[in-house]
Amino acid sequence: LDDKRIEAAFTSDNAIRNLIPFSYITSGIRAAYRWDYGRNSYLTDHFDVYHAAFGLSYYDVMITERGLKHIICNNPLKIDQDFQTEMLSGSQEIIRYFENMEK
Repeated sequence: LDDKRIEAAFTSDNAIRNLIPFSYITSGIRAAYRWDYGRNSYLTDHFDVYHAAFGLSYYDVMITERGLKHIICNNPLKIDQDFQTEMLSGSQEIIRYFENMEK
């Protein structure tokens, strides 16, 4: 990369998000995990972060558990809006989504 591309990555609006979405998403979710002092850490968090990074940056719909959906869809992140990905969690929400697809 030349210097201008590096500079643009850090100065233009949402450039990091567009150039390296995986890093943008993983760093945001990991920061949200660290920011929430009351949140317990789990061994599977690492896999959840990667699941979100791939799902948000490449798909229109992502199914996940309620806790991760809350982190992704609410302040301060709202990453689902950045990538225009619909987040689903809970069996009823998922069933409704697929029923509405048939119409």
